[in-house]
Amino acid sequence: MKSAFAAVISRDLSLAIRQGGNIGTAIGFFLTVIVLLPLGLGPDQHLLQRIAPGALWIALLLSVLLSA
Repeated sequence: MKSAFAAVISRDLSLAIRQGGNIGTAIGFFLTVIVLLPLGLGPDQHLLQRIAPGALWIALLLSVLLSA
C-alpha cells in the first residue's frame, strides 16, 4: 500500500511529465547560470570554491521557480 506522500509525489511527477516543456526550460536555465557564473566572476579559484555551493542552490531554486 502506498503512503500518502508517495501518492502525491507520483501524481505530481506524472503531471509534470504530461506538461512537457517546463523540465527542459528549467534544466537549460540551470546549466546556463552554472556556465556563465564563473565567466562573470573571473578566474579566482578560491572565490569560486567559496561561493559554489550557494550559487548551485540559488540557480537550482530559480530554475524550479521558472517552471512553477
